Amino acid sequence: MIKLSKLTDYGFVVMMHFVRLGESVVLTAKDVSDYTKLPLPTVSKILKVLSKNNILVARRGVKGGYQLGSNPSNISIVSVIESFEGPIALTNCVTGVTRGCLAKELCENGPQWKVINNTIRNAMLSVSLYDLMKK
Repeated sequence: MIKLSKLTDYGFVVMMHFVRLGESVVLTAKDVSDYTKLPLPTVSKILKVLSKNNILVARRGVKGGYQLGSNPSNISIVSVIESFEGPIALTNCVTGVTRGCLAKELCENGPQWKVINNTIRNAMLSVSLYDLMKK
């Protein structure tokens, strides 16, 4: 099973709040925590990760906080996922990490897994945060 971590899932909850409010809205971690009901330390961690990856922009000062780094239709779900999970990889050999693999000398599946991995990643690249908001 391919499964996203709870932090990544919460990252999408936070991002959808920003998407609903629009690009120009600046929110504090407390604002986001109050709305999403997620614990403030968790929200703070999520906001830092998203800001570090340029999905959100941090604004300093009295009216500071976080806001979308670009239009939600230009932010793919892959960028959010990879911010928390790292590169999308169905198997270790897709990333080139084969240490500890008992079958690496005989395995002929590596190239096929790369094709499958790229197909899935490309499909996910075509889905934006704006697309997730549509009903």
